[in-house]
Amino acid sequence: MPRRSYDHFCAAARALDVIGDRWALLIVRELLAGPRRYTDLHADLPGISTDMLAARLKDLEQDAVLTRRKLPPPGAATVYTLTPRGHSLLPVLTALSIWGAPELTPRRPTDAMRAHWFALPLTERLRRHARGHAGVVEVRLDEGTFHFHLPAPPSDGGAAAPDNSDPRLTTARHADATADRLDLQQPTTSHADGPDLQQTTTSHADGPGLQQPTSHSDVAAHGPDHGPTRTSHRDGAPDGRHHGPTGYRDGAADGRDPRLTTTSYADGAADKPDLRLTMTSETCLALVQGTITPAEAYRAGKLTITGTGPLADALTGKEPAPPTASHPVLQ
Repeated sequence: MPRRSYDHFCAAARALDVIGDRWALLIVRELLAGPRRYTDLHADLPGISTDMLAARLKDLEQDAVLTRRKLPPPGAATVYTLTPRGHSLLPVLTALSIWGAPELTPRRPTDAMRAHWFALPLTERLRRHARGHAGVVEVRLDEGTFHFHLPAPPSDGGAAAPDNSDPRLTTARHADATADRLDLQQPTTSHADGPDLQQTTTSHADGPGLQQPTSHSDVAAHGPDHGPTRTSHRDGAPDGRHHGPTGYRDGAADGRDPRLTTTSYADGAADKPDLRLTMTSETCLALVQGTITPAEAYRAGKLTITGTGPLADALTGKEPAPPTASHPVLQ
């Protein structure tokens, strides 16, 4: 069946021709966490039929948004992964997540939930309070654990450009007039080196210790042409991590998660996060919606921040250390 088009000679319309179909952007959301098997995608997209998932994957592959590849033994499974074109949708999904956050109240009884669905908007909210500090942040909720790389600001410092815009555009984003181009900066997704997590808890709230959660066993089930699969985690299950024979797992030889070199976030615990945040999903939702800051949640005992350093100081609201003679502040 041929795909429908808006038939508008418009970049936005052409983009929606590619990723505007139901489920398409949510598949991209899942693949921003790294390569996934068909069964993994189906488990983390509650409500999608197998036929619909297969059709959307085929369409997105034809449009060079994603690709398939075979993992080497012992996994030997087929996984789907984003192409550079697909990964460039990261700022689009981040903006949509921030824009849609107010719609999350109240949670409907029929709503499915995965902990890692908070990752994109939470990354952006925390970035705004991080004072430019980068690092790997692990987040623990009752519903599961995920981690992400909090990016540093752009190399130009993110300074605002002089306002030379057409005054007619102050209340409208589109007009038939010449204006400066909007430079969309894609957040970096590379892994930055940082200090190992210190065995110090800097919160007023109680939270779990620093031991890594016990992983769940794999189930050697098979689906058609998609290789072995992991245990599907149901709504509210505590573990959304990838395990077993897929060839991608938590941790690396150097203690860093290798997936964060090419992805935005990942399910499960990080081996050596720079910070660990422990909270309820209600507090996480408040952070995502911007109704509370990390420092306010910390002071209220709703957020446990484990770890030390400038990033921890920024998120807890601690004043930065004054400059010293050996480390003057550049004017």
